[in-house]
Amino acid sequence: MTRATGAKLARIAVAGLGLALAVSAAPTAAGLRAAGAAPAARSAASLALAPVPDPQPPESTDPAQLTITGLEPRTIGPGDPVTVLARLTNRGTAPLAGLRVELRTGSRLVTRSALANADTDPPSTEHAAGGWVTLPGSLSVGRTLPIRYQTTTAALGLSQIGVYPAELAVQGTIQDPAGDTAGRHQVGSVRTYLPYFPDGVAAPTAVSWLIPLVDRPHRLTDDTFSDDQLAGELGAHGRLTNLLHVAQVADHAKVPFTLAVDPDLIDSVVAMRQGYRVQVGHSTVDGTGKQSAAMWMNELVGLTSAHRHMVIALPYGDVDTVAVVQVGLPSLAQIQRETITRLNAELRTTVTSQVAWPNTGLLTNKALDVVTRNQNAVILDPAALSEQPAGITQDATSPLRSAAGDAVGLIADGGLSRVLAESSTIQGGPRLAEQRYLAELAMITAEAPSVRRQVLIAPPHRWSPNPVAAAAMLVDTRTIKWLAAGTVSSLITAPPVSRGTLVYPADAPSIGGTQANKVRAVQAQVDDFRSALDNNAANTLLEPFTHALGRAASSAWQDDLADGAAFVYRLGARIVTLRRSVYIVQPDSGQYTLGGQHSALPLTAVNELPVPVQVRVRITSRSTGGLQAKDIGVVTLAARQVDGPARRVQLRIPVTLTRAGRLQVTAALTTPDGKPLSQPVPLQVQSTAYGMVALGITGAAFILLLLLVARRVYRRSRHSPDFSPAPAGSPAERAR
Repeated sequence: MTRATGAKLARIAVAGLGLALAVSAAPTAAGLRAAGAAPAARSAASLALAPVPDPQPPESTDPAQLTITGLEPRTIGPGDPVTVLARLTNRGTAPLAGLRVELRTGSRLVTRSALANADTDPPSTEHAAGGWVTLPGSLSVGRTLPIRYQTTTAALGLSQIGVYPAELAVQGTIQDPAGDTAGRHQVGSVRTYLPYFPDGVAAPTAVSWLIPLVDRPHRLTDDTFSDDQLAGELGAHGRLTNLLHVAQVADHAKVPFTLAVDPDLIDSVVAMRQGYRVQVGHSTVDGTGKQSAAMWMNELVGLTSAHRHMVIALPYGDVDTVAVVQVGLPSLAQIQRETITRLNAELRTTVTSQVAWPNTGLLTNKALDVVTRNQNAVILDPAALSEQPAGITQDATSPLRSAAGDAVGLIADGGLSRVLAESSTIQGGPRLAEQRYLAELAMITAEAPSVRRQVLIAPPHRWSPNPVAAAAMLVDTRTIKWLAAGTVSSLITAPPVSRGTLVYPADAPSIGGTQANKVRAVQAQVDDFRSALDNNAANTLLEPFTHALGRAASSAWQDDLADGAAFVYRLGARIVTLRRSVYIVQPDSGQYTLGGQHSALPLTAVNELPVPVQVRVRITSRSTGGLQAKDIGVVTLAARQVDGPARRVQLRIPVTLTRAGRLQVTAALTTPDGKPLSQPVPLQVQSTAYGMVALGITGAAFILLLLLVARRVYRRSRHSPDFSPAPAGSPAERAR
């Protein structure tokens, strides 16, 4: 197939997306989606029915609003006729009459910085003009008039290679309610750019595309969704559906690209197509997106299973890499092997984890060290490196040094990223959004037409483009003569261009240390509890938290810190609830009476969980002395039976009482490592036994009594037995 034939077929596919603009919800498309038609078998005609939203250009203050539907040729050369197709709509409050239209140009722009400045400070367009064309009749309020305007490159003053600012202007008169009209003046206009290549290009610019399939978290720890917003994203007019249709158009046009997928999104869609529940207040209801999820997933698999495009995995939940590494959670920034295995099965392809793409394209050196332990290429924003090559635009590949060794930096083009991020706000419709993209690439090519450059396009992770404009942009890389379709794989092996050392801007977007530290606190709670479970129990009970922690640290919360804080709060409450499901029962009276010095304190332990839990019992006396408890070691509490009551286990804790009276005691269950599971239970122990001290005092007093008696007996019996006592009152008696 020749390039011209490919271009024609590609334009048919893009035009098919445009056709859907006239059909808000095409019945045929709905039928195809309900039937689960295989996307791999779709033709350009079927793509024409892809449901996309009607793109409305931004509102202007002019009474006449222009929407450009055609601007040809995309590659303007000497002698080419320049044709503009447009719709003129009266958005004012009075009819318009005496209408005429003209295309005019400004002086040639020669640098990319001049092109960027022209976006915010539009230059004069008085360099040349194609001449006025009068439009028939008047235009009533709310009515639309089609326009076809044609002129020549000579009339527009296009003579040298480069990009020319252009303006399509409409003049007319405004009729007030009394029928009076003011003089003719400009009532509407739109601006764009015209690339001009008079001599062709020896070395086309190679463009490599990334298409992100990423959303924000919608689940906590299980398949119950916190909201049903993902159903809308996957529906007929949803953002994720639009992105998938853009990828399908590019695939049909044989344009290579790389898909970047968030495993959380794929897992969520898989859960939805099985049927799912949505939390509403304190109850749940059936979700509405089962059919949309099934169709979207079928179409995605039809695209990925053909193995024509690289698929890279992002960290689970598209976490804020820098934030989680900073607080000591590097595992959340890494892609686990089991995640890749699951994605391979779900997408029926080979997903690579060798290419990292942090959400902001920015990394600290510490985060880079973590990322490059398992990945050898990192997609970065130009602001991530300290130097920008002077002169013409350089190739996207740069060397990176990390603690893990040499890596490859793939530097997204900053100008193109900005154009893509702003494409949905460009006045004049999707065709002019595409034209702005072409102008940026034309300027890169015109910098050095004989030097081949390789650039990388990396839109925002949660990109929400106009699908018609985005599809056309991808197709352009194959159909425009001064462009070529590149791949991320080719960039990885390209000669690197030094851009200095890694830097991290102080104002870089982040979920913040507060959110990240809360995630770390939840992680610590999970890890503590894991020590109380065997492998099977941990997999059953705590595996969902592994993914939930990634969602809690998602970069999606960078733009919504309040929702992020609420998410991690609910997650923390969930693990606390699990831990407190293993506890000691508070006795009715709260008091025990123990009579012997060596006794057994009876306790009832409860396990409400469906898995066995290993615990220790900790008895602490709040009084000064009086009770010592023996450690009975690790106790296994059996699992609660399915649909059965909680398991209750009677425990007898050996204790030694050292004094009588009322003793204040607390009893608690801990993990085998000694970390508390649930709240301690206060107990009162009434001791009626004599302790060792009391027995010792009593024994000492008895011995002393015996000694005193013995002394007195001794003193009475120390004289001779034959000594006769003197009579009472005699001198001898008194002398004694």
